[in-house]
Amino acid sequence: GERGSVDCPLCPAGRYQNGSSFGICSPCPTGTFANISGSVDCQPCDVDSYADEPGLDSCKPCPESSSQPQVGQASCICDVGSYRQAGLDGLACLPCDPVLPGGTTVHRNSRGPEDCVCPSGTHWYRPSS
Repeated sequence: GERGSVDCPLCPAGRYQNGSSFGICSPCPTGTFANISGSVDCQPCDVDSYADEPGLDSCKPCPESSSQPQVGQASCICDVGSYRQAGLDGLACLPCDPVLPGGTTVHRNSRGPEDCVCPSGTHWYRPSS
């Protein structure tokens, strides 16, 4: 029979070969990325970015009204003044203002519009019609 050449291509960006599994390119885990071909490890995402799926070649920036104070994370958290609505697009942080004009939240990572409150020193008021 014919003999062909064996080709050993580099692992593509988003995957790495760590030496313990020779010949296999593994996807970078969530919270990490590999932006060049031939990586031997994955780098953690920077602050204010995330990787929510394995095998990414770059981290995604946190969406508006959210942040991530730690490196190597798979998601961002909503900033004070916004909340993440269960059942909707999992990444979007919605502002309290449409729910409660001038409203905010007490803590980061609020989970629904019921967490919107009046800021300290103010109160809720609805004029009578």
